Amino acid sequence: MKKSTRIGLGIGIAGLALSVPATAWLLGREIEAAHVEQFRRFAEQPLLKIVRHDFERGVFSSRETITFEFGGPLLAEAPRKASTATPDGLRFTLHNDIRHGPLPALSTFAAARVDSVFRFEGELQELAARLFGEQAPLQARTVYGFSGSGVATLSSPAARTTAQSGQDTPATARVDWGGMQFQVNFERGMARYTLTGGAPHLEIQTADGVGVALADLRLSADQARLIASEPLFYTGSQKFTIGRLQMQHAAEPDAAILFEQLGYDLTTPVSGDYLDIVARMAAQTLRIGAQEYGPAHYDFSLKHLHAPTLASLHRAANALYADPAAFAASQDNPAAILAPLAEPLTELLAHTPEVSIDRLAFRTPAGEASLAARARLDQARREELSDPQRLLGKLDASAEFSLPEALLAGLGHGQEDQDGNSAPTPRFEQQLAAASDQGYITRENGQVRSRVVFTRGQLTVNGRPFHPGR
Repeated sequence: MKKSTRIGLGIGIAGLALSVPATAWLLGREIEAAHVEQFRRFAEQPLLKIVRHDFERGVFSSRETITFEFGGPLLAEAPRKASTATPDGLRFTLHNDIRHGPLPALSTFAAARVDSVFRFEGELQELAARLFGEQAPLQARTVYGFSGSGVATLSSPAARTTAQSGQDTPATARVDWGGMQFQVNFERGMARYTLTGGAPHLEIQTADGVGVALADLRLSADQARLIASEPLFYTGSQKFTIGRLQMQHAAEPDAAILFEQLGYDLTTPVSGDYLDIVARMAAQTLRIGAQEYGPAHYDFSLKHLHAPTLASLHRAANALYADPAAFAASQDNPAAILAPLAEPLTELLAHTPEVSIDRLAFRTPAGEASLAARARLDQARREELSDPQRLLGKLDASAEFSLPEALLAGLGHGQEDQDGNSAPTPRFEQQLAAASDQGYITRENGQVRSRVVFTRGQLTVNGRPFHPGR
């Protein structure tokens, strides 16, 4: 090998040797800056407060410790230790072990790898220790790409514990946790993220006979920040399903509640400056005691919400919640809670939002029951919002229902037959017949149906003008 070649190779190796630490140091600064910004945005929500944030940056690795404290009224009303102003058991700490790129821990090619461990304090830590032992109750690994996007995997280990209470007749309390795992894919600055994951089971049995059992929890989300200046204002979709959820008390078997194939689906479609919030809940099985009410559905929506105004309302609500003293005062004076919200609420109503129960349906022993309703203020001006009489003329509302006659009879309008079932009294039967003859209701196959509409100050029932008292 020529001398010049050896010199060139040596310079190249030396340059590489110098560039790797330099690159790692620069990437470390980038990750630190990203975390500072991330937690600055996080601090704008009132539920959790950051009470301490330490960052020790090195060349190839850094360590970060963040202590959180539950905030708002929850913090104000918590029991406090005699020796400190800090509520007992309401703090937890996140420990981050950050390995800088471009080859973090020689395990991958990325800007950084962060291994996170969550530890509780006080009573919560004592509970976690009984359940998880030396294991961390929650841990995460995050891999950052060079563009600022990344993937985070969160997990909690499976755990099981029992405890006995009482001396003469000891009772056993039991917790069986199957663990959980979630994956979050996120863009730079959490401008958008997707989440998938779940937990196989959770069973809790208390010493006094209360039992809760949950199986096959699945959660997914696809969310994007709608307004750049509102870091916690996301739109998109969220969905969770539970295969089975059972709640019971040994002393009250007739009050046991069972859900199977329980689902919740929330979407927030956006069109220009407006968005809708559409929520759908359903359960294939809904059983209370021995009585089955499923399949059951509850679909609810808020439509044509002015997004910038909704963001202002969100900020005002957060500010109120973040001030425990003001929130506590508003409990004694309900009107006070609306004072800081009045301006954004008034502005929101001026944009003609619509609230609706799109579907409420369930099965009863007497048959199927269903209800749908909607209401909005039709082009109400701001000066009209403080005048109830003028608002009534702007109200556009409707509702329709289908209910079993036997169900109505059981709501204080009937008597039990020889089989123990509710049957209409003669007077109630006369009232139904009169309403049917007037066209206010329709009776068919044991069902009572009607549609009520109020618009432009006029009320119609089943398409006929309705005048109470006439």
